[in-house]
Amino acid sequence: MVKSVIKEILIMLLLCIAIVLIFGLLFYDYIPTNKMIPVTLPTEIEMLRFNSFLQKFRTYNPASTTFTINPNKCRHCIYCNLCEKTDIDNVYT
Repeated sequence: MVKSVIKEILIMLLLCIAIVLIFGLLFYDYIPTNKMIPVTLPTEIEMLRFNSFLQKFRTYNPASTTFTINPNKCRHCIYCNLCEKTDIDNVYT
């Protein structure tokens, strides 16, 4: 009796493993990693534009940039009391 129950459980486990393997093979989607995608080289104008952007990015100084303060935005900001850019109280206090 116990032997037949163990045999049935083993058969059911093997059947479940076989079903999982079959579903794995059916739904397996192969995506090759060595696929060559042609990409055109940038033109001279694109290279100049990119180099100009890199130069601006490298020399950017946030301390020298002037910011325009929007009072409506500051009024609704939860960090308004911590900000040194404005003296406006927010609507939440």
